[in-house]
Amino acid sequence: MAWPYTANLHLFLTRRTTISTTPVSRAWLDHRYPCSSHLLRADRLVDEARTAGDTRMICALFGLTFNTAARNTRPYRDAAAVNVLEVC
Repeated sequence: MAWPYTANLHLFLTRRTTISTTPVSRAWLDHRYPCSSHLLRADRLVDEARTAGDTRMICALFGLTFNTAARNTRPYRDAAAVNVLEVC
């Protein structure tokens, strides 16, 4: 069973945690993702901003204020607008 068909709402799942509501162990997390959760979150934020450039979506996904999300998406929003104009 895999997300979203599991009751476990945690970000990381294993075969064992999929059938429960417990998080993965600290040892598993440190072995698979040795960087901090803050770095993982920042990486996801940059990737989403680069891909979509949508400030409101970034607010909803990461729980940021509009001003903070706008600051994070501004460089990518301008690049996305140029790419859309080139395609048209």
